[in-house]
Amino acid sequence: MQVAPHYDVLRYIAALIPFLVAALLIRVVRVRLNRLAERNIISEQLVARAVSLVSLLSLVIASLVTLYMLTGVHEALYAALLAALVAAIPAAPILANAYSYYIILSERVLAPGEQVIIGDSVRATVYSISLFTTTLKTMTGETLVIPNRKLLEEVVRKEPMDRSVVELEVRVHGVRGSTVDETRERLEDIAARLRRVLSEFKGGIKGLEVQATLKSVEGDTATYIVTFYMLTTGVRMLTSLVSRLMAALSEYNPDVRIRRLG
Repeated sequence: MQVAPHYDVLRYIAALIPFLVAALLIRVVRVRLNRLAERNIISEQLVARAVSLVSLLSLVIASLVTLYMLTGVHEALYAALLAALVAAIPAAPILANAYSYYIILSERVLAPGEQVIIGDSVRATVYSISLFTTTLKTMTGETLVIPNRKLLEEVVRKEPMDRSVVELEVRVHGVRGSTVDETRERLEDIAARLRRVLSEFKGGIKGLEVQATLKSVEGDTATYIVTFYMLTTGVRMLTSLVSRLMAALSEYNPDVRIRRLG
């Protein structure tokens, strides 16, 4: 029995579906990781390595599935399932840590600068929270790096801490572009720069309560209100923060004024 030519064409078109799915997966992973890199949660080098690994595995699995669809060789399908399983085993703890990171932030379990007690003996300060690990500084100066999933599994108690509210008024000039979209892009870029600078001081700022709000746009000038909690109202740290803000926005001739301290 001769197979109709149009059936072969449909089969070849269907064989492209695994590659389309793989391309979509690679794109989603790249976009998600780039967003994390923009927020200084992970490094750009890690993004490049992760995207390369996901691309390789996705294309290998897509190739094996396509081979099965075109030839009917079951060994190709078994190989694809085996490749997916091999990729899933080491990825499981990585995904568990990433999910724990989401829980820690969304549920406000911990934040940089908070004092914590783990178990019955370890007393430390949360220094930073990354996508996979949390870094703690003990009272003796020791640095502890704990996987996020392990941190959630341990008994963690938070201690009350002293903190001061800081409110800055950041005024920038030359924000209006030739079009509305260009102006909007500049305003979003300025807000992103403000958040990026604040993230550099996450050891002394309670990161979950940082706000950078656009207050007004008048003519060519925009005013942002930046509010955050400092663990201690240190003049040196605050001066350094203001200097970094001015350097990051230098092209907009910024004016930074402290509206509230303490």
